[in-house]
Amino acid sequence: MEAPWWSLAVSLTALGVSIFTFWWTNVREALALHLVPLARIGNFDGPVFALCNGGKRDLLVTQLLVYFETGSRGSCYYPAVSIQGGTEGQADFIAGGKTVEFRASFLESFGANFAQGGVKGDPWPELYSHYIGIEVEWVSPGGQVRMARVLHSRLGFAADGKIRGKAPLSKDQVAYNLYEAAT
Repeated sequence: MEAPWWSLAVSLTALGVSIFTFWWTNVREALALHLVPLARIGNFDGPVFALCNGGKRDLLVTQLLVYFETGSRGSCYYPAVSIQGGTEGQADFIAGGKTVEFRASFLESFGANFAQGGVKGDPWPELYSHYIGIEVEWVSPGGQVRMARVLHSRLGFAADGKIRGKAPLSKDQVAYNLYEAAT
């Protein structure tokens, strides 16, 4: 007695789904590195953020920089900063499935020329607004060097160059996938 054709089709479909599930959970190399801006009330020293390695393998972060967008397309200003967090030294390993918090502090004060180069009145009526971002360079598990830039927040400067305000870019955006933003 022959089995109906549909039982063979169901068996092959179940086998295909099982193979795909095994590949998706065990064989496929998930690449995920997210930058999460962290909001700190009253913290005007610099950006605070976390790097989350959503993959299974460790990543090597080789460079972290803080930048301000300038009015020119594609140009940036990189202030002198000290970035605390992770491990001591220049390069940081982020283990698979782990998150590391970083805090950037500006080493020098900003001058009036820089402050007044921002957009006045948006979102603060008496302050000059500048967009601040984070540039991350890392080595992926396959040995490929990648770099991504993402905007972190806006800082408000008084006319004398002192930071007086901080605002998130969006209330909806909670994390940035650096693999999607990588160049």
